[in-house]
Amino acid sequence: MRITNPELLWLYFLLIPIFILMILFYFSGINDLRKLTGTWRFVSIKRVFRVRYIVSNLLFLLSLLSLLIGLSGLTWQKKPEKDDSTGLEVMFVLDVSRSMLAQDILPTRLDKSVSLITTLIDSVNNSKFGVIVFKGEAVISVPITEDKLALESFLTTVSPNIITTPGSNQEKALKLALSGFSGNSSNKRIILMVSDGESLEGDIFKVVTDAVNEDIPIFTVAAGTQTGSTIVVGDTTVKNKYGKEVVSRTDYSLLENLSELTYGKFYKLEETQVIAHVSQDIKSLEYDKAGGRIKYINVIQYRPFLFLALVFLCLYIFVKEWRWSEIF
Repeated sequence: MRITNPELLWLYFLLIPIFILMILFYFSGINDLRKLTGTWRFVSIKRVFRVRYIVSNLLFLLSLLSLLIGLSGLTWQKKPEKDDSTGLEVMFVLDVSRSMLAQDILPTRLDKSVSLITTLIDSVNNSKFGVIVFKGEAVISVPITEDKLALESFLTTVSPNIITTPGSNQEKALKLALSGFSGNSSNKRIILMVSDGESLEGDIFKVVTDAVNEDIPIFTVAAGTQTGSTIVVGDTTVKNKYGKEVVSRTDYSLLENLSELTYGKFYKLEETQVIAHVSQDIKSLEYDKAGGRIKYINVIQYRPFLFLALVFLCLYIFVKEWRWSEIF
């Protein structure tokens, strides 16, 4: 089961103030009943009022909850569909922040990441590639092209100094990647992001809906280890404002969740066969000249929840309008 619109989950918090208001209105209604009925009828009428109020408002909350679940885009079923893509475009999104100089993967996270991308460009034929590098900002360094020489030439120059803006904003990089493809709707498009997962700015999950809607899976490669390492710059290590060495640790869960939500795949750069595995998976997406390739798309299950929301809303109206015990 997956949620295709995770950015809408914050709407669930709206149920909290609604619930609080219902409690306040309940006590206000009790006080009004006491004034209207007097002491001798208050006890019997209060009992009917309490049951009616709780039942009706519970139905209203259930209606809202069902509607929010429907809007969240739950999916737990896939259906086959013909894949008409005739080519492959891969946009590499490479993290060049200072944390990529950590040496928990030798020689450094950045050097091993560049080696991974270079090998993939050499091993995957009949495809187009582009490169985006990012820190606090993101830049399309090489637009989508078939020119492998231009790609490899740029990759030999990659370093944290290529962008002056400090930080790490994965959201900007992925938004730029989604808009950086050639525009040929017949091509299969994928994003492969290599990063240590340290996102200091932006919300990486804001791009999930756009990626899913455009059928662009995001493959992620976690550069680094969870144990982490100090960051070596020149002859010294990076220190915080208190003079202590900064230890950079890779966030596996962030990158793994991103790839899972966009129907991509997750890899660890520290694994010995990672280059072979990524290369094999990307090659499997190359155009099948024989045709007839099938892809499986997720079916968003919103209808059952919208139906439940309508049922609960009708019951709520019925309970509110039905006259109880000749009193209400």
